[in-house]
Amino acid sequence: MGFFILLGIVVVGFAVWQIVDPRGLWRATESWKFRDPDANEPSDVAYGLARIAGVVGIIAVVVCGWLIYDTSRSDNRNADRSPRPMYSSPPFTYPKPSRVDLGAGRMVGYRYPSELTLEFVVLEADSPWQTSCVTGVGVYEHTNAVVVSVSRSFTDFRGESGSSVDEAEQCSDEAPRALTRKLDRPVGNRPILTAAPLVDPVSVGLRFGPRIRPTPLVEVPTPGVVQTQHPVRIDPSWKSVPLLAAE
Repeated sequence: MGFFILLGIVVVGFAVWQIVDPRGLWRATESWKFRDPDANEPSDVAYGLARIAGVVGIIAVVVCGWLIYDTSRSDNRNADRSPRPMYSSPPFTYPKPSRVDLGAGRMVGYRYPSELTLEFVVLEADSPWQTSCVTGVGVYEHTNAVVVSVSRSFTDFRGESGSSVDEAEQCSDEAPRALTRKLDRPVGNRPILTAAPLVDPVSVGLRFGPRIRPTPLVEVPTPGVVQTQHPVRIDPSWKSVPLLAAE
């Protein structure tokens, strides 16, 4: 904006000079081009046209200056009228899930489909909306036994934490679910023991398997390092996991 103002002042100055003293302007700017300036001086008609051109130049500068000023003022008005937020909302943060351990889960039994695979049937509840009822199975191999742990947990992804009783009630409607676990070595004659409560398979629509564990299908072990196994002290409270009939 400042550049246009300075340019307008210079142009208007020359235009006024051209109107007031066109001869003086010619002598100052053009006469030096001629060896004999007096013999080449413009006529009175030329000076008259120069005065008219000066007037036109001043009018053009005024009009252009007004247009530039009006455009700048309109832009400022529009900027002032731009909508501004009336309030600032806090940034959205996802609720932090809350997890509660519900203690030991309930074991129904196991199947032994192949040498290095055990399929455990446990009770697990359907998860309510935005929550998760999970029953986990851990298998620990020893030289004298295979020990199985069953755990239950409740996770609320809404970030709401209630009493443990309410959370347990939400995971109370349980049904059988099969979870497959891999072994490092075939079970052989080792008992499969657990400290988790046992559920009668018949009560959940399943059947007991044979008393003698059948010979499983041969399974090729997955390549990798096999951890060394050691004997475990068997707790008298551990119970033998029943073998289930194949489906």
